[in-house]
Amino acid sequence: MGNDEQSIITKLKDLYIIQYGHYIIQYPEPRGYCTYIKGEIQNGKRTKPLLDWQFQKHLNGKFTVGTFGGKVMTKFMTFDVDFNKNPQLTKWITYKVAKTLDDLNLHNYYISFSGSKGYHIDLFFDEYLQIIYAQKLFAYVIELSDVKQYFIDGDKIEFRPTDRQGVKLPLGIHQKTEKYCGFCLVEDGLKVMATKESIKYLLAFRKRVNKK
Repeated sequence: MGNDEQSIITKLKDLYIIQYGHYIIQYPEPRGYCTYIKGEIQNGKRTKPLLDWQFQKHLNGKFTVGTFGGKVMTKFMTFDVDFNKNPQLTKWITYKVAKTLDDLNLHNYYISFSGSKGYHIDLFFDEYLQIIYAQKLFAYVIELSDVKQYFIDGDKIEFRPTDRQGVKLPLGIHQKTEKYCGFCLVEDGLKVMATKESIKYLLAFRKRVNKK
């Protein structure tokens, strides 16, 4: 593993990994998603915690890693925008949520393509925050964005991650669509950045300083 790849893995772990014992791997079809819990027996083997070689395969597109939150605390939150029936509405709602975060002076958010038809808007904290407060912030942003009337037939924005609902990490490949989960900018019309550009963007991320 080269130094450049290790720096990417270190950054992903710093930003996204709350605990290493509960995670998702999305394998190429037809296997799909598998959830792992440290210490459980799967296929005759005891599950180990998430390790660097798995991040390496994530970055190489061999499979895709997803993470769960803790039961009480989190260090990031994701607005999982998923309006599969209308791609233009999905973009518009992503713009609306981004505008609300800007209006609240929460500028250090980062948008990535989910690999299917949606987007993830991630907001990071420099200290762990109780999930209940992150969920309250999520609900407040949704309310201010005035988008709840579009939550129809499974189309919605979900809070991620929790200890039961995970979220895929960026910089991987969606194993079903085979599309790259790169980062996007509102000012570029949410055009998905290529791999090198997405990596450079990730390495420059800053966390939001929690206000006491």
